[in-house]
Amino acid sequence: MYCLKDTMDTLFEGRSATDKGTLFHLKVFLNHRSVTKHVSESFNHTSDFLKFVTESYVVAMGMRHLGLEDLDDEVDISTDDILKASHDIVSEVC
Repeated sequence: MYCLKDTMDTLFEGRSATDKGTLFHLKVFLNHRSVTKHVSESFNHTSDFLKFVTESYVVAMGMRHLGLEDLDDEVDISTDDILKASHDIVSEVC
């Protein structure tokens, strides 16, 4: 819970509602009304929201590294391409 609280304290600001890609903007855009900065009041909603946002950004990064523009794009990629993209994503995030 403390890690989640620290994350929200650092990254969740109401002033960023109009800044695309910020947690507060995504909360409003995706209509996640139950998510609040006060984690103790909305732990499950906030946890689910952060998991969803994180997974979405990882998928978007994977698509960018593999040259995909749409989730329905079909391409012929090898396991090596996927491993390289995975390594690049981890390197970019960390």
